[in-house]
Amino acid sequence: MFDSIFYIEKSLDSDQPNGRPRWRFSIFAQVEDGQIGCADVEVKLNASAELFFDKTDIETSVYENAEIGTSLATFRVLSDQGNRPNVFFTIDRTTDFRSQFAINENGTVTIKRHLDRETTPRHLLKITAIDYKKGQPTKKAFATLIVIVKDVNDNAPLFSKVADVYISILGYKF
Repeated sequence: MFDSIFYIEKSLDSDQPNGRPRWRFSIFAQVEDGQIGCADVEVKLNASAELFFDKTDIETSVYENAEIGTSLATFRVLSDQGNRPNVFFTIDRTTDFRSQFAINENGTVTIKRHLDRETTPRHLLKITAIDYKKGQPTKKAFATLIVIVKDVNDNAPLFSKVADVYISILGYKF
């Protein structure tokens, strides 16, 4: 009995219409004395590709008076098979407990509620992309969005006490 390694010359595809989840091959070998052996081989493909973000960390800044619906960043997800998978995006609510941000099916993060720099000057959001293929294991990819909230002069100045002010103008007699 001999151990052998076989290599494929062309990638195998599991996606329809041209691919299939199982490929069957018959391998024939002839030894020096003329005997011929045959082996049937079945290859089962794991159709679930690894997912990854094209950018795993994005930082952006926005003024605290930005309108609801303002786009902050768009995340793109690819697979290791070179295609753009059909994914569902979510924001980890433990990183956005006030639900101030939303992410749509295209991976675009928008402002959902008004921002306040004095309350939270910096948001660190964890973004998850989930691939839900029927009958296949779920694959996930993770990224981070840092949102720096820029100040707008929206608070009037406060003084701790009223002071007496004296003005002296030189050269004039009063």
